Amino acid sequence: TSSLVSSEMCIRDRLNMRSNLSLFLADDALLMGSVNPNDYQEKCLIRIDSVDHFRILGYGTIDGAGWSGLRKNGAREFYLVYASNCKDIVFDGVVLRDPTFWNTRVYRSEQVHFRNLKVLNNRPVRNWTNTDGIDFDSSKDCSLINAVIHAGDDNVVVKGLDNERVWTTENILFDRILTMSNSAAAKIGTETCVKKFSNITFSLSLIHISEP
Repeated sequence: TSSLVSSEMCIRDRLNMRSNLSLFLADDALLMGSVNPNDYQEKCLIRIDSVDHFRILGYGTIDGAGWSGLRKNGAREFYLVYASNCKDIVFDGVVLRDPTFWNTRVYRSEQVHFRNLKVLNNRPVRNWTNTDGIDFDSSKDCSLINAVIHAGDDNVVVKGLDNERVWTTENILFDRILTMSNSAAAKIGTETCVKKFSNITFSLSLIHISEP
């Protein structure tokens, strides 16, 4: 099943994705989150849970509304994209910007691949929460290839928050990434509950860390 977004759309709740779906964002398409924290049943804009064979394609933008008013209205720790218990997920070409917390978290999932992305997620100077870029957490066989990332913390990172220790974090590739951060631009760990991290590769990446 395929769906096309060709213009601006304001989202008043999270979007729950389903299996065997391809979502195409046209060049001028904008999926814009609400600035009212009460509009969200869960702290994320795009929710992908227990989904297989899902795609978001095209050069449109998904905006978490952090700077547009969501943060000012008291929202903290709202993800832009949160994928969990998934297999065979692809994001290709899209712009992912401006939640109040981690941009994209992939948790307990496998074969999740991001290509040709722009991730814009800078944090405010004061009263900030961590605005990570792409987080592969307790997941395996995943990649981020050909991306530009401007984030406030952990631009590209692997973590292991599965405290049940069912999953490991392994076979993760970061390749051809230009990244700017005012904190940890690339990192392995911090949250390390899993039994092991293995085969984590950073290849052909240019990292610049600026002062806050």
